Amino acid sequence: MLLIEKMKHKEDFTALERQISEYILEHRNEIFELSLAEFSKR
Repeated sequence: MLLIEKMKHKEDFTALERQISEYILEHRNEIFELSLAEFSKR
């Protein structure tokens, strides 16, 4: 199972892990764009 799929199901997550996964899922496009921008600098 992909990490994103695990985040959606929140299996065996602590409360903090749930909050982090919800943030990542809500902002994954922006996070991906930032990651690409950082990667392209190298």
